[in-house]
Amino acid sequence: MMESDALLNALKEFTNLFSPMWFWKLDPQFNVIHSDCPNESLFRSLFLRDGRREAIENHMSGSNKPVCFTVSSMLSWVMAFGLENEKISSIYVMGPFFV
Repeated sequence: MMESDALLNALKEFTNLFSPMWFWKLDPQFNVIHSDCPNESLFRSLFLRDGRREAIENHMSGSNKPVCFTVSSMLSWVMAFGLENEKISSIYVMGPFFV
């Protein structure tokens, strides 16, 4: 197991002590590679609507730093990016949680 995968699993175990949160791994085009969410369409229906996909793509074009996005219902997600040859090769999403 890669070190980053082990760290993500540890984070998942820790956060689920407080409240269940789901984890997604996406490719750079926002296709789901893996998710532990029982309803994967939740990501697309809540997170990527209302211009947020474009906002995330704008962020990705200028930075590979993690970012937190909140939708109008006050649900939030944290995103981090996996790099390969200094390009974003995967997107890791954790959430939702209330702000």
